[in-house]
Amino acid sequence: MQEIADLKSDEALEKAVREAAHEMINQIISYFFKEGTTINEIIIVPINIMSRIVRVHDAIQLLIKEQHPSEAAVLALTQFELRLDLAYTASDVKHAAAWLEHENTKWPLMSVKGKMDLLFKESKEVDDLSAIFVYLSGIKHGNPVYSELGFPGRAFGQSVKISTGPLHDDFENELSSAVFKYSIFQTAWSAQVLNFCIAKYARMDSSIRENVRNLCISLQPFQKEFRVFLQNVAEHRPGHFGIKSYKRTETT
Repeated sequence: MQEIADLKSDEALEKAVREAAHEMINQIISYFFKEGTTINEIIIVPINIMSRIVRVHDAIQLLIKEQHPSEAAVLALTQFELRLDLAYTASDVKHAAAWLEHENTKWPLMSVKGKMDLLFKESKEVDDLSAIFVYLSGIKHGNPVYSELGFPGRAFGQSVKISTGPLHDDFENELSSAVFKYSIFQTAWSAQVLNFCIAKYARMDSSIRENVRNLCISLQPFQKEFRVFLQNVAEHRPGHFGIKSYKRTETT
């Protein structure tokens, strides 16, 4: 099982992805700035969303370093929803314009399910995406069924250990690694959306585009691995920390 210190083995990969995403944003903006060309919705909206995806990734990394993986998982859901927004707005200038014109403070432009149906209806990814969305939503909303995934508590026989800080156990390390890797993948995937949909409007170094593409492809297995990890925990560890199965002793 991976110790927190061993997360450093992922740091080189994380750095490569973070730098590639930053360079993709920078190259696109620089092109339009140098050309003096007006930037319309299909450029400004995806770039804006992508910038936040990178910032959320940075926040996830900080939480992982402080050994708060459940809280990092909540941000992984935010990142998940943002990358759907990115793909949606980058796919059509009308979508980007609608995003800018959106004024409903209660409801988003389109539901997560609606965006997944639109963007992934013919993709093998949709099952993994749907499952991950359910698990991360359960963690965010404090669903007790997911116990250790969402709460700093552990069951030991008929006892429960609860902490307001890190627990320093194997499961915390496993969850930290899984969330961190998924955030790296989501960042790489988002950079590839810019590469595929937006970079074609700007003249930029082909090696940068190739690097982003290769990183996204190489990290694709991280999504399936994350879904399997969450599923295994949800199905094979005692939900509600096993408390529901405790026999109550009646006193008279």
